[in-house]
Amino acid sequence: MNTTTIPLLVSEEGSRRVALLGMQRELDAMLDWTRDNVPDLRAIFVTPGSCTESLVLIKAYRAWDEENPPTDLIEWDWAGWKAQTFPPRVCANFIMSSTFQPVPPL
Repeated sequence: MNTTTIPLLVSEEGSRRVALLGMQRELDAMLDWTRDNVPDLRAIFVTPGSCTESLVLIKAYRAWDEENPPTDLIEWDWAGWKAQTFPPRVCANFIMSSTFQPVPPL
């Protein structure tokens, strides 16, 4: 799938949290990295995280290949990139999690 056609859904609360944090530019960079680096990406959802009132969750939906199951540690790669790219005050507010669950209806 072409990375420009990857469906992106940002929930109202997710959008509100990013706006309150003033970190839209940072989120956009994280979404670009996710589109460019997560293997077999099918969709991205941005929602509020549940740990803190400022946490934003980037959920990357991936395809599962039974014959060639993934062996990557994409969350580790993302976390390393995030830590090298942004200061701790930004990093503390964003998490990316990949899942092989079906993509919910858009």
